[in-house]
Amino acid sequence: MVAIGQENDPGPVIDRPYRRERSVAIKAARAGAAIRDIYGQVLEVSYKSGDDPLTIADRTADRIIMERVRAAFPADGWLSEEDSLAPTTEVVSRTWVVDPLDGTREFVKGIPEFAVSIALIEEGRPVVAVSTTRSTICSSRRRAAAA
Repeated sequence: MVAIGQENDPGPVIDRPYRRERSVAIKAARAGAAIRDIYGQVLEVSYKSGDDPLTIADRTADRIIMERVRAAFPADGWLSEEDSLAPTTEVVSRTWVVDPLDGTREFVKGIPEFAVSIALIEEGRPVVAVSTTRSTICSSRRRAAAA
């Protein structure tokens, strides 16, 4: 687990795969956490399907995260719960999977139990994962395989 402001992972110099991807994901998650500025406001709620709520906070975080990730890795695929862009349909080896506001129901009810979740999947395996809450950033990245 990494506390906010402490995302620098010196690690061994020879073992740094996915370091840039993790850094971009952390920065995107922080930017996406702009939802905190919206938290507690009266929100218009629409529904994607059934009782699955969607708010301006979901859309705002999704847009910010997508812009940051796509700027750094334009060739990567994209799959977001909010589908601000159509999900990637071509076959790609790397896809970013995002839930820009995990806990929308709680967010709408004023319950402070929500997060921003971002992962990078490469060749079907998770290689980077970042999740932020109101006060914590948790992240991990796949390290080089043992020799």
